[in-house]
Amino acid sequence: MQRILLASAALGLMTAATQAEQVKLKYKDVPLTDPEAIRLWESEIEEANRFREPRVYIAKADIGNGRILTVTQLDSAMHCSAYECPVRVFEGDKLLTEESACPAWENHALADEGRLLIACSAVVRTNRP
Repeated sequence: MQRILLASAALGLMTAATQAEQVKLKYKDVPLTDPEAIRLWESEIEEANRFREPRVYIAKADIGNGRILTVTQLDSAMHCSAYECPVRVFEGDKLLTEESACPAWENHALADEGRLLIACSAVVRTNRP
């Protein structure tokens, strides 16, 4: 029964995301030494630098009413699997969510006024009020 409820909830999220207006994210690629990358990923810098040069992808999205969300993904051998890398969503300096998502940045978008992050076929709640 619990699996049915979880599947139903996931289907509801996906339906809401596909019906809502989506804001395509346009990431900029920066080194982990970039001041904004350091601010967004400070807790992971030492570990990320252990192997090949890590990269950080940062996108800003205007969700209306003067509110800007920052979506960032860390591309690091220490943090990524074959299918996912960590992603964080901020409003100002406040971390709203930290999840894992596909690294196909061209397929990322926000929906439902920034409450949902669509990353490839996954939908992640951003915890934006």
